[in-house]
Amino acid sequence: MSPEDQENIASFGATIYFNVVNVIVLGLGYGVLLPSTFIAGLSLGFKSGSLSRLILISSLAVIFICFTLQVFSVGMAATLISVHLTLVQTLPGVQDGLAEQALKSDNKVIPINNMAIWLSLITVIMSDSIVVWRAQILFPGSKTVRYSLILLMSINIAINVTDCILDEIDLTRVLLGNKSILFDWLSGVFSMLEIKIEV
Repeated sequence: MSPEDQENIASFGATIYFNVVNVIVLGLGYGVLLPSTFIAGLSLGFKSGSLSRLILISSLAVIFICFTLQVFSVGMAATLISVHLTLVQTLPGVQDGLAEQALKSDNKVIPINNMAIWLSLITVIMSDSIVVWRAQILFPGSKTVRYSLILLMSINIAINVTDCILDEIDLTRVLLGNKSILFDWLSGVFSMLEIKIEV
């Protein structure tokens, strides 16, 4: 085994380790989300079926479905597919060994990773929208708070969608370097501003 192959195996081992830790953290989050969604659904389901309750239950269901897809298809399936295509199965047309095999397997996992970006976007936007919606109910007479929350939520949605588009471009071809980190940072700032205004 050449030193280059040893380096590639060590690099791929570190990537597998990172992906397994990611799956563990996602599984832990899913373990917290599952009972809390069940409890919220039960407590909301026993009360009167007003429109606001139905919207809240529907939003929680969408968040639950998106997070479930993210955990199982993206977290677990992408890791298993990547390991299988790199270490177990030999892909046709591979001539340079493990490095080219890993590159081809990464290209096959890109659609799953793109799905993860958009699923997390839907989860974040739905969660932020619920918080803003409930905060507007707490301040029914204050139009400045209401309009500022709507403005910040609109900016937050725009920044998050832009960030997802840039992340998807970065996954398929690196054009922008680390410029999408700015949008990650800005989305966090606007989420914090929304929370600060609500308090």
